[in-house]
Amino acid sequence: MRVWILLLLILPVFLPGGAVASSKSHLEDFQRGDRAFNSGDFGKAEEIYNAIIAESKGRGDNATLLQALENLGAVFLCTFREDDLRRNVEQVKSLKHIVATPNPIAGSSNLLINGGFEEGLSLPWGTGHYETGNFSFGIWWNSMLCRSYAKIDTLISHSGNHSLRITNFSGGQPHVFGTTSQRIRNISPNTLYEIELWARADSLERSAVLIILDPAWHIRPLTLSEGTYDWKHFKVQVNPGDATFVDFRILLQAKGTLWLDDISFRRLGEQESPSDPMLEADLFAARGEFLKAIDGYKALEKESAGNPGRLNYVRGKLGFAYLALAEYNVAMEYFEKVRTPNNTRVLLAIGDIFLNLGQPEKALEHYLPVYKMVSQDQALLSIVADKIAMAYMRLHKLSEAVSFELEALNIMTHINDPHGRAVNYCHLGQIHLKLNQLVKAREYANASLQLSRATGDRKLEGDALQLLALLEGSESRPEKALDLLTKTVEIRTKLHDTYGLIYSLYWQGHFMRLKKDFDPALDSLKECITKLEGVRDHSASIEKGGDTLLSSNEVLYEEVIALLIQLGKSEEALEYLNRSRSDHLRKLFDQQGPRFNTPKAQEARGIVQTRKGKGPFTHQEHGRREGQAATGIPRADPQDFQGTAGACGYGEHQSEEPETQTEPAFGRYGDRGISGRGKADLCFHCNKKSSGCSDDELLANRAGQRSAGSESNCHKIPWGCQDPGAPVHGKGSQALHRPFRAYPERPGRHSDRCADSERDPPLPALSAPGNE
Repeated sequence: MRVWILLLLILPVFLPGGAVASSKSHLEDFQRGDRAFNSGDFGKAEEIYNAIIAESKGRGDNATLLQALENLGAVFLCTFREDDLRRNVEQVKSLKHIVATPNPIAGSSNLLINGGFEEGLSLPWGTGHYETGNFSFGIWWNSMLCRSYAKIDTLISHSGNHSLRITNFSGGQPHVFGTTSQRIRNISPNTLYEIELWARADSLERSAVLIILDPAWHIRPLTLSEGTYDWKHFKVQVNPGDATFVDFRILLQAKGTLWLDDISFRRLGEQESPSDPMLEADLFAARGEFLKAIDGYKALEKESAGNPGRLNYVRGKLGFAYLALAEYNVAMEYFEKVRTPNNTRVLLAIGDIFLNLGQPEKALEHYLPVYKMVSQDQALLSIVADKIAMAYMRLHKLSEAVSFELEALNIMTHINDPHGRAVNYCHLGQIHLKLNQLVKAREYANASLQLSRATGDRKLEGDALQLLALLEGSESRPEKALDLLTKTVEIRTKLHDTYGLIYSLYWQGHFMRLKKDFDPALDSLKECITKLEGVRDHSASIEKGGDTLLSSNEVLYEEVIALLIQLGKSEEALEYLNRSRSDHLRKLFDQQGPRFNTPKAQEARGIVQTRKGKGPFTHQEHGRREGQAATGIPRADPQDFQGTAGACGYGEHQSEEPETQTEPAFGRYGDRGISGRGKADLCFHCNKKSSGCSDDELLANRAGQRSAGSESNCHKIPWGCQDPGAPVHGKGSQALHRPFRAYPERPGRHSDRCADSERDPPLPALSAPGNE
């Protein structure tokens, strides 16, 4: 009988009921400690917390031990005991992964785990970006010299027994903050989510507490009210953008004390509408539905007439939407209305317009000042570096292009932004294609395709597919290239991506022509020209806009003219020659005309000689002769800042024709970046023959492909700088190349060096979608 009585006394300690009893006992102990802490009696609080630590160590209760250590750390911070605090943080770091992570609540729509802190302050809190790299912190992290703490409060709560108490003694300063976050995976890109929480504040300064969602800290949907108040309800809807995960971050960046409880993050149901018209319009823009977005923004523009700040914000949004539509005249009008010296995103967007219109030098005039302005914002710095890289690629300064693109990639890798990396991979693939480094170009293209699909960016997926198509074509596989281009055209057509569709149609027609499918090739090329001229019409008010757009895309007209001559349509070939408004093509046609050994070609040459001197047809004669399509909708999100110049150096080079072709291409350019056939001895800096180049090949190179190198630098570095042992310009010695740093040097300090594959870091391993 005595044995049974003894067992009845002992069993509750080991059975679940005993755990509850033990937890209740610890709750009372924590409440006594918290009462002393909240009243400022830190000595008494330390004594109680130490007693809990000793007991929990003896029982092997790591969860209780972790909570007591965090509370003790708050005591050390409040009493300026830095050495004790440092040792405390090390204990928390070693213990946090031992404590079991709470499971999600079954059937709950809340994607946050332990949003009410009933399980204490433990993992998965603290597992955001700062836990994914070479960092190791406690659950709460203080940057630089910030004096803030986070602890569980068992005396004050909105519901249950616990809330999170955070206090900051440091005033607002750049990069001085305290934070914790929780990574939420399997987020659906461009989908609405709702954040809901309860907060209680004591002397909270303005903008002291923010909720942030993205690794770059740009998506900040909620800033808590300043002041002193009892429990207050906050709720906001947000679109996390292209993300496949969010780091739900609590950021404390100014003085005050706050209690948080009952935090939730849930996906809105299909029947739930956006709570704000601005959010709805933004969502349309993010999904590439720009016409609907514009309707929403214009309604908001009227409503905001009496609110200058909101009006400027809406007008900026309209500018981005029209930029995405390739209606550059209207976009520029809106940007000029809101342009200021410090509005970096508007300055970048104006640079994008000039880049798309074939004015990379003008684009750099906007990009480079912004690059200096945003040096403290890693994510925006990466975006600007990517844009600068694309401008340098268009200028054929490939060493500079690689340098800036690698800088952009390094930053996006550091902040773990998969969508940003997808953009950088695609652009690096384009640059390596121009360098004729096809293996590396394919590696980057495949990586970009994987991440673009994971992040739901159809526009970027089209860019990656087109890059892969050009790689297939460069390796003499036009059938595979056409299969990929068919998918690309489908994507761009569905998105109404006019600007991207121009070049997809061009390459589709180009490879159809190689397969001798002449009629569909001609249809594709004509549609390409029609859309190009539509974009030109929407650029007429911009300085040199239409002229530079056409001159930078002469190759599109050249391909149509060559095919029309091949099909015996000389009059129509002349029409497109005049529509090109290109003296260069006229001269090239005159030079190469005698080499066409067919009556059709000779007939076309005779027509040109007859009409010479009369100038191109007017816009009124030809502007919409083919029934130009209405403006389409390029790009996905106008705020993505993905480098709007597009893929593969649009319009800058053309693939060679097969050697078996009976009629040579009209004025073929023979850019190695596409043909892949290796005029390996062609000097990149002067386009003169080193050795092994035929006269025809040299004639095919355009003056515009030359770099800024002087005559004295000719033949010092082979095309693409693929020889690591090649001498540096002006140095005359071997092995002077230095590896790229993690953040490459700026042009002017390394522009005389090459961007060969030996210095291009290996592509990082990719995680499966949703596991970023």
